[in-house]
Amino acid sequence: MRKSLLLAVLIGCALAPFGLAQEGPPDRPPIDPKFLQSHIPEELAGKVFHWRYDIGWDFRVQLTEGNLHWEGFGGRFKGMRRAVQPHYRKVRDGIYFLTWKTPFGFDSLVIDLKENLLYAHNGLGPSMLSISGEIYCNGLRQECEAPDTRPMSLEENTAILRRNSQRTPSADSR
Repeated sequence: MRKSLLLAVLIGCALAPFGLAQEGPPDRPPIDPKFLQSHIPEELAGKVFHWRYDIGWDFRVQLTEGNLHWEGFGGRFKGMRRAVQPHYRKVRDGIYFLTWKTPFGFDSLVIDLKENLLYAHNGLGPSMLSISGEIYCNGLRQECEAPDTRPMSLEENTAILRRNSQRTPSADSR
């Protein structure tokens, strides 16, 4: 039941950004602006989490009203940091859906803070990646080290990603 609910949320919500554009087909009625807004659920505001995807990517993440700050500290994204502007949706107690645009498409994420699990879709089209992982520092239950939130340009992040991608998998580990 839980997996089917999460799958339905991921599929439905991953398609949502395409249907929520203010401009759409001429025969579609205007979208109420309240559906284009997103606010962080109160219980997540300012919280920090650490998670690791099954493919070895480690992140420190801080959630705020306007930004999701992330810092890669293991795997392919080690040394990178960004702030993105997510849309938040509480699915039910302990389960949240987040999505944001990236230079490469969209990132969509379901976090289950009761089970400390996460499910993500990243990219767009044939290069879409579907991954899962664990939350091993849950900011609702414990203090977690915050990510470095100093700005880093897309060019700096891209250079780090290229450098990290040239490493062998064993050199890329935590």
